[in-house]
Amino acid sequence: GKVVKTPGFQLNCKYLYHAVCYEQAKALPEMILQKIVGSCLELADRDDLSSIAFPAIGSSSLPKAKVAKIFVDEVVSFAEQNRNTKLNDVFFVLQTTETEIYEAFLQEISIVKRLTQGISEPSTAAETLGGPNLKTTKRNENKTYLSLRAKDYPTLECAKHWFTKNILEPQGHFIINNQNICYITVQEYAALSNIKTEYAIDIAGKITDSGVQIVLNGPRLMVLNAILNIEKMLCEVQEKNTKKREAELLQSLVYWVFKDGGNIIEYDAEVNFALEKAFLDKEPIVSVEMNGTKHTVNLLQGTASRDKKRSVKVERHYKGHEDYVNSVPSNWVTITGLNFQNVLIDPSTHEFNKTKKEFSNAGFNIVEIESIQNPVLWNCYIRKKEIGQTKPPGNDTRVVSLYHRSPAHLWRVICRNGFQRIYSKQSERKYGEGIYFSTNVRNVLRGHSEISDEEKIIYIFEADVFVGKYAQGSQSLLLPPTRKSETFELFDSIV
Repeated sequence: GKVVKTPGFQLNCKYLYHAVCYEQAKALPEMILQKIVGSCLELADRDDLSSIAFPAIGSSSLPKAKVAKIFVDEVVSFAEQNRNTKLNDVFFVLQTTETEIYEAFLQEISIVKRLTQGISEPSTAAETLGGPNLKTTKRNENKTYLSLRAKDYPTLECAKHWFTKNILEPQGHFIINNQNICYITVQEYAALSNIKTEYAIDIAGKITDSGVQIVLNGPRLMVLNAILNIEKMLCEVQEKNTKKREAELLQSLVYWVFKDGGNIIEYDAEVNFALEKAFLDKEPIVSVEMNGTKHTVNLLQGTASRDKKRSVKVERHYKGHEDYVNSVPSNWVTITGLNFQNVLIDPSTHEFNKTKKEFSNAGFNIVEIESIQNPVLWNCYIRKKEIGQTKPPGNDTRVVSLYHRSPAHLWRVICRNGFQRIYSKQSERKYGEGIYFSTNVRNVLRGHSEISDEEKIIYIFEADVFVGKYAQGSQSLLLPPTRKSETFELFDSIV
């Protein structure tokens, strides 16, 4: 999937972009082709080129229609995101004798031409899905066609599944399966009541082996509108709780205070997060609100004016022996803010080859491996390990490399907040409530020989896990059992 640039030499062009499509790859070759096309377009843009020509690479192994769609979608996506580019002409070099691939490209280009005459603004549905750009157009009076575009292949597949399941397949009733239903508050219940009244439909909650569901019944068009509104609301609930968890984790490592007279008052978690973010982003002044009072904080001077009146002193303190910003592995990239960074691992390293071998033995082909670098999560992990190591002699302080499987739509939440027990499927909780890991790659997919459309794209995390002292689990457990010799102390994990 890598692209290398060379001069055009004797050819009638300025540059040549060389790419390897890995014809024998079985693991998501669509992603490889998509990456190649996108990289070539970005290179051409950086090189200030006005045109680029593509042969139909990948068409010898992938379905012709799929190749054409990937090429055209990537070009359209690039054009939408780079309005000021000098790259005005993109040519697809095809042989008319190769009728199947030729007609596939003609079909995709024809669809795009018609779509550009349709709705150009992203709809509520697109916002609900967290990124895909949706356009609709009518080819005749009886049919409406949808075109979904997303910033990456996993997001696109999630969006396609959602639309197929909720919009395109006729059903007698509709079910929303979303772990964030567990987090809804009185505010969201009121919103559900308003949706129920507005669209004159029936909305009910249901608890099943797979988790909590929202069941909708009523006229199809009304239910579809309700689904879009409810899914959007649940996305907002997820983001709100993700931010809350991020702030709580950060405050366990660093805290900002202001001195009011003789009192030292700690900012709450949300304000603390805003101040730390501004500090790392090197913003000199930031405005926050604490208990209804506006604080304008000057980070350079270490002061804050309260409602533009009295000035107080502001200080930053870290917990533990060392500032978490400086307490990260030496091979990590430079920390530039609070956002996690996913860094591609060099294929020549021992880490890459070790992981590649493990996945190859399990029947996977590696496309790429990324290191998730989140300084807050790293330091929280180190603290937990240190606490475990300070327990009385005889305690197991082992750290084991384990694997965790996640659907594509949750991987960013995990990278921001760490692993969460609420995202474990109810039907798979054989040992009780908790976060589930596997000892090897094969076990990650045990019992999942047939991957559902919803899980066509999955992420597998390899993580160092502090397992500590463990006990035998059972499906009814909410917490690990207590240790026999220490009544009030729980086991660290269960198996």
